[in-house]
Amino acid sequence: MDILKTQLQKSLQLREDLLFKIEDEEALLLLIEQLVQELIDKDFERFLRLLYRIDLDENKVKEKIAASEPEKATRGIAEMILNREKEKVASRAQYKEESPDWEF
Repeated sequence: MDILKTQLQKSLQLREDLLFKIEDEEALLLLIEQLVQELIDKDFERFLRLLYRIDLDENKVKEKIAASEPEKATRGIAEMILNREKEKVASRAQYKEESPDWEF
């Protein structure tokens, strides 16, 4: 969970003191959901940059928004962000284990 929190802290630029107080995934998801809602309400351009930086598929985000009730769209986007960050953590762990120990 700490590796995921570190990844989220870098990607979402969250305050470390907020993030590392969180003990479970549901609370983590709630924090991301609050961030998404705040960005949509106050700084939509920054929200779009965040989605780009995280590398979420724009079409999937649009589909999630279209398929959800407005008040549930932020939850869906937060879930997408959390899942994408989990994928990054898993991918890095996999390639770290598989990488040869080269020395130059």
